[in-house]
Amino acid sequence: MRFYNPSSRDLGLFTWAELQAAYVNGGAAFLALPLGTRALVSDIGVEPIYLIRGTTRWRGDNGQVVKENAADVVINTASETICVQWQAKAGLLGNRAVVRLVIDDADSGTTTTYTGRVRVGTAGTTGDTQVIANATWMTAVGRAAGTTIDFERRSATLVSQRGGLATGSNSAYMEATSSGARAADVAVSDMDANDVYFSLTMQPNNTTDTLTIYGGSIAILHWGA
Repeated sequence: MRFYNPSSRDLGLFTWAELQAAYVNGGAAFLALPLGTRALVSDIGVEPIYLIRGTTRWRGDNGQVVKENAADVVINTASETICVQWQAKAGLLGNRAVVRLVIDDADSGTTTTYTGRVRVGTAGTTGDTQVIANATWMTAVGRAAGTTIDFERRSATLVSQRGGLATGSNSAYMEATSSGARAADVAVSDMDANDVYFSLTMQPNNTTDTLTIYGGSIAILHWGA
């Protein structure tokens, strides 16, 4: 049994499912809480995260890291491999939420290029929906890359890339491309009804070189309206 002290705005520790059962986004019990009420949630990040009562939904602080790789990821295969991944609980993110994926990667060889992809879906595998792809990552003249990718939840079933990948760039930050239209929104599994994985993957074009992901993290730049 949980006890709520009305003189305190800290509800205590919950899982996301427990918090939604007690104070579902937009529900009567949720709306009865004072603005700024906090709940510590144990299962949505690398460490428990405080969520704060907004106008209609729970939100975290912007810029929070929700996933960090505990060890390097080594890829020595021509198969698409997940480099960093995080599962968003159903209903956790709101519209206009911005998710940032970051990796720091280096290739031991001289010949391989890589296809980097962002996937969103319920399976947490390379079969999830492809949201972003760059087929010229880590070209033969650029053997290391610090890579940052941002994308936005447009609706419960649509996400969009923010900016454009710099083709063949050592630093594949989401820079403006020299030409071409804005990438279209991509349809994904309903993020309000399903737990959804966000994954960044890499696929070498051969098995000769070895790619090492020295750092991999996912942060929420904005939790959404």
